[in-house]
Amino acid sequence: MRYRFCGLKIFATRCSASKIFSDSPDKKKVENGAMMGSLMQQAVANATNSVQSELLMVTPYLIPGDEGMQLFKDLRQRNVRVRILTNSLESSPMLLAQSGYIHYRVPLLENGVELYEIRSLLGNARGSGETAAISRYGNYSLHAKLFVFDRQRLFIGSMNFDQRSMHLNTEFGLIIDSPALAQQVAARFEAMVQPVNSYRLALRPNSEGDPSLMWKTQEGAKVVEYDTEPARSDWQRIKVNILSLLPLDDEL
Repeated sequence: MRYRFCGLKIFATRCSASKIFSDSPDKKKVENGAMMGSLMQQAVANATNSVQSELLMVTPYLIPGDEGMQLFKDLRQRNVRVRILTNSLESSPMLLAQSGYIHYRVPLLENGVELYEIRSLLGNARGSGETAAISRYGNYSLHAKLFVFDRQRLFIGSMNFDQRSMHLNTEFGLIIDSPALAQQVAARFEAMVQPVNSYRLALRPNSEGDPSLMWKTQEGAKVVEYDTEPARSDWQRIKVNILSLLPLDDEL
């Protein structure tokens, strides 16, 4: 189904061609080939595979699975810049989803993906969609699901980049052909990945084995690096590590 999309004036000043995508209600049967239907994941994957230079992704939950990791690997082999913003442990409202995500961080970074985790306490609320007064409570968390393709097109919808959205939930979204809108969403992305608003993940070489993670951010005027994952409490770290031992990726 094609129609004309007119963006809100805060985003765009002219209409842009767009297309609606949704999953069939009997999604599992469609995936298994038992019946005809539509799968939104295919449309988003096709749009992602067509990227030539840059993919920006905002997803509250990030559990890419084998197919997602292969997609990122293919993009990086073509020298496509891949940048992802997701929730940090301290900002995540769902520890179970966070427990699945933590297995993918090192492989993503090793493949050259740039990975950012939003802080629960923003240093600069401009562009966040939240007022500075509210952001001081330290309860900020991502909910939007946005992909920007080469700053020319974008996806907006209900689909997280996780296994539940890909294979279990019935999702809905738009792919919009609008350089103006895509570039404004990209500007919001740039605002949110500032060091005062997010942790940028990096690998620290380890002579004893696998590399370890570090979280880079800015607090006031000072650049800070954490070797221990930022969290609301030690108990939060313990809980997510216990949950990570469960084989639940396909359900998350």
